[in-house]
Formats: sequence, C-alpha cells, structure tokens
Amino acid sequence: KVIPHWEEVSERLYLKQLMNNPQIWLYLLFAYLAFLGTASILLATSMPPSAETYDTMVWLKENTPEDSIIIAYWEDGHWITGIAGRKNVIDAYAEYAPDIDERYKLMQIVFEGADLGKTLNYLEDYGVDYVYFPMFNTKYCTGFAYKTRYPYFELVHRDGMKFIYKINYEGTAEPTDLCEMFMGTHEEIDVA
Repeated sequence: KVIPHWEEVSERLYLKQLMNNPQIWLYLLFAYLAFLGTASILLATSMPPSAETYDTMVWLKENTPEDSIIIAYWEDGHWITGIAGRKNVIDAYAEYAPDIDERYKLMQIVFEGADLGKTLNYLEDYGVDYVYFPMFNTKYCTGFAYKTRYPYFELVHRDGMKFIYKINYEGTAEPTDLCEMFMGTHEEIDVA
C-alpha cells in the first residue's frame, strides 16, 4: 500500500460511500462545468483587442456599408461582429455555424493559399466585400500578402500592421503590394 492505514482514512472520510453515490458525481460534474464556464468568461473578457485592432474595427464600422461582409482569420471574426457590427465569414464562436468546414477552408485559401483564381471564386461565392489582414510575419511573402500585388485588392485602411483591403472583382484596383512594401521583393519564398 502506498498510503499506510488507507482503509482507516477512507472509512473516516466516507470515501466508499461517496464513490458509489451517483448524486455526488452529478454535483461534481456541475461544479466542474460552472468552474469551466466562469474561467472561459474571465479568459474571454480579460483579452481585449489591441489598440490597432480596435481602431481598425471602428474604421470598418464607420467607413463600410452596414451590409458588408468581411473575411478575417477565425480568431478575429468576433471583433468584426462585436465592434465593427459587420458580418464575418468565420469566427472563434462559429463551431455551430452553417458549413463551418467550408468556411474554414475558405479562410485558409484566402490567407494561406497561393491560388488567386480559387481565392476570388470563393470570396465571390460568399459575397465578401473586404479582407481584414493582420500581417504577422514579414519574413515570407506568401498567402494573402503575396496576392496583394494583383489589382483585385485595394488597400483602403492601414493601422500599424492591420490592413483592410476592399475586393475589386473587376480587377481594376491600384494594388498595394505588401511584399514589396515590407520585403522589397516580388519573389514568393518557398517555406517547405
């Protein structure tokens, strides 16, 4: 035995009765869920958006039509809904959204993929008007940063490293190439 006198300890604490009582397990489950819910709320409310993100969301609210649809990384989508008051394609609370797998795939194609044609087709299918792009990595010219060299994306707002691009499906926009701006290159770098 690891603990000497375990039988005596378990009898004094009524552990055998507790282990065999389903009501106790139910109470423990409710206590755990209450703790988990409280911790989730505290975590969500203790991580406000950065000043750049907040200012960019306010800009979206004040400078875009109310029926605009914005695409962003899933973790920023709730700021678009909550602060900017605009529809988003996907957000962190979208686990029960219609076609969530398709929406996640769209987000990956837009932000991580290299296929411009597929990107534009998906964006048009979802009626997306703007792209919110927080540029995290200026080392590699890939994904959406690479696509900004094409005349389908018009830079309409910038706050630090937070960018808003309006989608121009006709391809007549004046491109603002993030790769050229930050890396001085037009070469896509393979990060395999």
